Amino acid sequence: MKKLLVILPFLIVLPILYAFCGFGPWKGRVVDAETKKPIEGAVVVAVFDKGSIGLGEYVEQFHDAIETVTDKDGYWEMPRYHVIPVPFFREFRSPAFTIFKPGYGSYPHDQVSPRYSPGFSARDFFLKDGAVVELPRWTDYKKRLDTLHTTENLSNAPPGRLPMFEELIANENKNLGINTEDLR
Repeated sequence: MKKLLVILPFLIVLPILYAFCGFGPWKGRVVDAETKKPIEGAVVVAVFDKGSIGLGEYVEQFHDAIETVTDKDGYWEMPRYHVIPVPFFREFRSPAFTIFKPGYGSYPHDQVSPRYSPGFSARDFFLKDGAVVELPRWTDYKKRLDTLHTTENLSNAPPGRLPMFEELIANENKNLGINTEDLR
């Protein structure tokens, strides 16, 4: 009976924490900046970091990442991401978003819209209905290479953790004639 009295508060509190502690859901649409036509097959990545205090300094490290792909109309959606906070010196950050499609500029590095302004929050932007990101189409080799370099080292996510994103990066390397085996 005593064990039940000890466990019972956790059985009540954990589902409540799970329901209220989290981020999202998010959704949006990705379109070509010039034509305003949807971009199908762009990968949308949300990277979650956690911070903690360690030996007198604040340390930020990778926690998790989720990814999805835009549909034929350029729409994407990610479900609510649940995090049960661990007390004492640890916090979870709202996700950082990246959107990438070979042959286009990336979000947030190259997007035409939305334009950043003081106080702009990508996570809040994608919580709204109708969030549209316009990406420029790059035909110039240098611009495509610059975009590739700003997106390929997205985070310190372990290899294989973002398979759709990694596949598009590999495709763009191939499209640009870059042999990734030579880079190792």
